[in-house]
Amino acid sequence: MAIIKWSPFKEFTDLKREMDSLFDEFFGRRTLPSRRAKPSRASGVYFPPVDVYEKTDEIVIKVGIPGVKKEDLEVTLLENTLTVKGQRSKDAEVREGDYYYLEQHYGSFSRSITFPVELDPEGMKASYKDGVLEIIIPKSKKEKRREIEVRVS
Repeated sequence: MAIIKWSPFKEFTDLKREMDSLFDEFFGRRTLPSRRAKPSRASGVYFPPVDVYEKTDEIVIKVGIPGVKKEDLEVTLLENTLTVKGQRSKDAEVREGDYYYLEQHYGSFSRSITFPVELDPEGMKASYKDGVLEIIIPKSKKEKRREIEVRVS
């Protein structure tokens, strides 16, 4: 059996990380790049890490989900909310020996992102390569703004 060093403050750190994540998700704040998506020990919920950036005519989303099979993924866009759901299965259970580290998440996951711009669901594309799901969603044409010059009289 492996000996695991116990830290009395680790649970508080995990709780703080979970609370930060909940507030970030609720208020739509961007998370810092240094944060890592981790399963919650209390709830078993997993939020895969995402990168989201905007180009002139589209939004690009990259979701890190290594080991997930294509047939176990579901990508939906409802109004301006993108949801990525999936399932990651364990290949084989280790029967002999003890784990030194067990950090991989297995089971179901879900991640939803609401965008502040109108999107075109008909032009949405997705590709999955090397454990990264890339989703490209064009911005709606009706969202274009028009600027006019203000004349002073």
